[in-house]
Amino acid sequence: MKYIDRLCANRLRSLLRSFPSVLLVGPRQSGKSTLARHALPAWNHLDLERPSDLAMLTADLEGFFDTHARSVAIDEAQRLPEMFAALRYVIDRSKGKGRFLLLGSASPALMRSVSETLAGRVALLELTPFLASELTGTVRAADRWFWGGFPPVHGLRESRARSEWFNAYVSTFLERICPPLDWGFPHDGCAPCGPC
Repeated sequence: MKYIDRLCANRLRSLLRSFPSVLLVGPRQSGKSTLARHALPAWNHLDLERPSDLAMLTADLEGFFDTHARSVAIDEAQRLPEMFAALRYVIDRSKGKGRFLLLGSASPALMRSVSETLAGRVALLELTPFLASELTGTVRAADRWFWGGFPPVHGLRESRARSEWFNAYVSTFLERICPPLDWGFPHDGCAPCGPC
């Protein structure tokens, strides 16, 4: 699927001109990583779900930020909570705007970590799945009303494939959030994808 411009790309650039760091949050698969790579192509992009990127940061967090003090985007930032204290130190030690972009799913733990350590140093920007206005003029515009705005859905052509994507998304989402919340639902197969 061809890249579709996101309305909040300009807002992201504007916030980076005003703050040392920006936290871009939103649901999984809403396009956070894609937006970051298109809006900031010259930046160093790390993904903490990639073992080598996570290992590089955990091996020497302060050393990494000493050598990478600007133009760094870190995806899945919630996976390394101790990073936020290191970032606070780096931001306070050397002033400057638009140095770091943190990306993550809006979880209570992430929001708590950021608000406790980066208050006044980070702007918060939420990315939703595609808005109807973002799809206007595309071949997928009419589909938005029935299938919603998740970008991966708009890359699929068949209704069955889209339904399977949604079933899998909901199932994995519930598998991830049900156990810690202990709502009393069976943890195995909260929302199965259905028969073959």
